[in-house]
Amino acid sequence: MAVTTALAALSFGASIFQAIGQKKEGDAEGQTQELNAQLARGDAQITQADIKISQAKRNLERGREQTTLKRFVSTQDALYAKAGVTLSGSPIAVIEETTAEGELDIIINDINARMEQTELQRQADSLEIEALQRETAADRARSTGRTRAGLTLLTSGTKFASNFFEPKDDS
Repeated sequence: MAVTTALAALSFGASIFQAIGQKKEGDAEGQTQELNAQLARGDAQITQADIKISQAKRNLERGREQTTLKRFVSTQDALYAKAGVTLSGSPIAVIEETTAEGELDIIINDINARMEQTELQRQADSLEIEALQRETAADRARSTGRTRAGLTLLTSGTKFASNFFEPKDDS
């Protein structure tokens, strides 16, 4: 009986170390998932900054495009005036068409920039979702580690305790 008790005690002691290892394993996995969540959230913030940069860049480009268009139309006006052409009929139609085409180009560039910003926003949103999933996985890993440790201790404790109690025979 003493040998059986000693072996049961050793087995229970080993299960304590196993339980500690399981908890630490869950904590380590949780910590890894938390770190990955922080990285995803950081990437989302960088992507948000990229959106602001893209917007500022587009505002600058739009201003340059508008200035270039105004200069071009002014140059057309000046060349017509220098040539002695009155601004009516065909010359006006050419200037209006030039202006319309330039404004259309600006609108197209605005749309393209907005599409780029929408894609960046989609990426940022996806990274935020990933961060939330990682945080959930971290909680789950920690909980799983604690549960496994608890079950190991419960199972081992039950086996250990069974060495000291004999079933009653109710007959």
